[in-house]
Order: sequence, then structure tokens, then C-alpha cells
Amino acid sequence: MGMLLEMGSYDELVKKDKNIKWEQTVFRDQVLLLTDVMKRGYIDPKNFQELVGVYDSWTCVKTVRHNIHTSPADKKRFSRSFEQFTVADNWRATEACYSMGEQLIAEARTCEKKEWSEKTDRELLLEAQRLLEQIGKFCVFIVFPLYVFERPYQESITTFLRDKGVPNPPEYLSVISSPPKKTANYYEQQEILAIATEIAQDSTLCQAAGVSDPEVLMASLLERRPDLCARIDKYVQQFGWIPCRNWRGEPWRSRDIVMRIQSIYGDAVEESGRMRQLEEDDSERFSSIVDELCIGGELFEIIKLTKEWAYLRTYRTDIIHEFGFRIRPIIEEIGKRFGYTRDEMFHMVKDEIAALDQRRVLHQDLFDRILEFVVIGIDRNVNYLWGDDCERYTRDIDSIVSSDMPTELSGTVAHKGCVRGVARVVKRTADIMKVQRGDILVAPMTFPSLIAAMERAAAFVTDEGGILCHAAIISREMNKPCIIGTKIATQVLKDGMLVEVDANQGVVRILEK
Repeated sequence: MGMLLEMGSYDELVKKDKNIKWEQTVFRDQVLLLTDVMKRGYIDPKNFQELVGVYDSWTCVKTVRHNIHTSPADKKRFSRSFEQFTVADNWRATEACYSMGEQLIAEARTCEKKEWSEKTDRELLLEAQRLLEQIGKFCVFIVFPLYVFERPYQESITTFLRDKGVPNPPEYLSVISSPPKKTANYYEQQEILAIATEIAQDSTLCQAAGVSDPEVLMASLLERRPDLCARIDKYVQQFGWIPCRNWRGEPWRSRDIVMRIQSIYGDAVEESGRMRQLEEDDSERFSSIVDELCIGGELFEIIKLTKEWAYLRTYRTDIIHEFGFRIRPIIEEIGKRFGYTRDEMFHMVKDEIAALDQRRVLHQDLFDRILEFVVIGIDRNVNYLWGDDCERYTRDIDSIVSSDMPTELSGTVAHKGCVRGVARVVKRTADIMKVQRGDILVAPMTFPSLIAAMERAAAFVTDEGGILCHAAIISREMNKPCIIGTKIATQVLKDGMLVEVDANQGVVRILEK
């Protein structure tokens, strides 16, 4: 048995749950601690009041088998609180997100370098509580402004394009909505390609890179190009956190980067040039579309904000994931003091960590939570189930997809093209190694931690996402076919299926099961 309830009783919780019409929104393989701080962050109206000036919040959101479910009625009610918001108000909210994000990352990097062993138990617990409360508050920006305004803004742009008689609105929209700033993922790609290019131009290093054992290339670099070794070390310090999404996983090490270089060095020069050319083409194409369609006034302001949000979408989650990685030292020190592993610490809730010097958490409970947990927020009360109670709750949940699976899926074209390949379903970081060159990467949604797999894949198919999502942006940067928003691709497509991704028509066809 395992539960922490704020609603009185399990029966009361289930009764209220059944009275809500839920919809599955996204899949996120989060640890319990991140799920806890996020939900408490965006169901607290005081956080919205402080950060965006409106006293309201979501009241219903739950996580079951790492699938996040929301209430359409609750989101509609919440959106009405912002009916008077203007484009200028949304710019202010966007700038508030950037300001808080930079502050949080600065604090997290300081945390990473501190000597926590010198602090008392109470000092450690208080500081951990403060850090977790701050990142929870930042999660307001996961909900706002994108969940409220992104869709209506895109609909305004799409309607304008159709009224103008544009033959292919999605293609125009993808250019109009391309981000004006580069994400950490872009700079990470540019740097690794620059290092790989240096290796490709040295015949001895090329020969070492062609040997399967990465130690051969590492030894050759150390002997011939210590400057490149230093660049790899700097790269790891700057970008090593990227695989640690959802506060899970291990960071990239130098060996990981060398192995990745081995897989891309042959194409590095061409790929670097293609990325630069695409950036120039996007800028020119955007300007030509603005001139061609005579875009101005309020619509132009909406377009500028939509472009900014294409960057903001990834920025927000990058802040959360990097923050979680860089506060590991304090979490690990607390675990060391009280006899818990890092994984166990990350499957406590925030208030349990704050009270560890007064009340311990059972190891069996933490073991059960690591296996599976359910978090249910209703009427701004957050409830947690694990172990037998988690199984009891999930037992009667029906699958979203019927047993009569379709042989063809449709979605939104993010980048055109048509390829065939073997499907590889990637839901967790550990699944990345399944993807081989030429495979079709199928995921709930892509993230920067999937970049190595995306480099090898021939095309991308996702359950989620709009034209501003990570998969859409990266598919254009890599010039690979991409279909987003299929809703059920990860449930219908299975590893090993031969599929055709027809991103000219927005269709994924199963050719062989």
C-alpha cells in the first residue's frame, strides 16, 4: 500500500477523478520529484499572480504511466482569465520567463560548484527546499503563455494565409514560425560538427576515427591535437546535461562525444555548410514572404511573438532539465547524509525532502515509486499513489488505442519528403541506441537529448507537437521528412516495422509488420 492524499480518502479521490473528462496531453518520463514540483508550481494561483499578474491556475492535471492528462474544461476556464491580454502583455510574460530562467540557471551553476559537505543537515534541507520551490514557480511558464495563446495565434496566421490564397499554408507557416534565436541544441550541434570537421581534415585522425574502439581516437587526439581534447572537455561542461532530461540519466562524457564524432565526421563539412545555408535561406525566405503578402500591423506583431515562442518552447524545458542536473550535488549530499541513493532522492516529493531530519521515507516505498507512480491533482489538491494502490488505480484504465490498429496514420507535415525505413520507437533516453542509420525515429515528442538518434534517423514521426515544436525545427535544420501530431504513432508503430513516411501528404504507412 502506498499513498499520500490531500483529498481525505482514496474513494473520494476516485469519485472526483471519474467526474472529470480527461484528455491525454503529453508523455513525459519524469521522476516523481520533478512531477511534484511542476504540478505544485502550475496549480498555485499565487505563482501566476506574481509572474504574469493574473490570480488563477490550472486546477486539474494528473500523471499516469508517465502520460500527463489534463481537463479541457479546466484549461478553457483558465484561458478565459487572459481574455484581456494583449500582444504587449504576452511579450512582458515572455521576457519574465527569460529573466527568471537566467536567474535559475545562474543559481544552479553556483549550486553545482559549492562544497555542500560543510553545511549542516538543516542548512542543506532548507536550501534544497528553496531551490525546488523556485523551479516549481518557473513551471508557470510551461502552462502560460503557450497553452493559452499559441493555438489561436497560429490559427490567425493560417487563416490569413488561406485568405491570401497561399497554395501550401503549412510550408509558409513553418518559415514564418521559425525561431529567431538559436537553442542550446543548435550551438551543441555546431560545436560538435566543428570538432568533427577538424578531425576530418587530418588524415591520421581520420584513420583513428575509423577504428571502432573510441579509445584509439581519444589517444590520437591527446597526442596530436590536445587543443581538440580541451574543446571536447569544454563541450561536456557546457552541454553534458542534455541527456539528463526529466531529471533522469547520466551526462555525456568525453568518450560519448568521441563516439558520436566517429559517427558523423565523414559528413561534418557538408552538414555544417548545409546548416549555415539553411539559416541564411530562412532569413531571406521570411523577408520575402512578409513582402509578398504585405504583412504588417497587429498580424506582424503576432508573427514576431509566435517566432519568439518557437524558441521559448525549448528554452523553458531546457531551463528545467539543466537546473535538475546542476542541483544534483546538494540532492546527492542529502542522500548521503540520510542513507538514500540519488534515484531514491529523486522519487521523494519536495515536502518529504524538507522533513528528512524529522521523518524518514521507507526504502520500500521509494522502490515502488521508482517502478511506477500516479500523481493526481484535482481542485488544486495533489495526491500520490504507488505500489498496490497505484496498481489498483490503473487497473481499469482503458487503452486510448483500440485493438483494431490502423495501417495508416496521418499528421501535420513539419518538413517535406518521402522515405522508407524501419520504425524505432523512442520513449526514453535508453531507447536512443536502438536507432540505426536510415531508421524512422518514432517518439511522443523529440528533445535535445535525442539529437544523436535524430542524426542517424532518416525521418521523424511524433505523437505530439505543433509547427513550433522541437521535431519541426530540427527536421528543417537536418532537412529530413517529419510528420508531427499523429497522436497515436508510438502506440500503433512497433520496433522493426517497415514504414513509409510520406511527409508530402502527411501520411505514415505500415508496409510490413
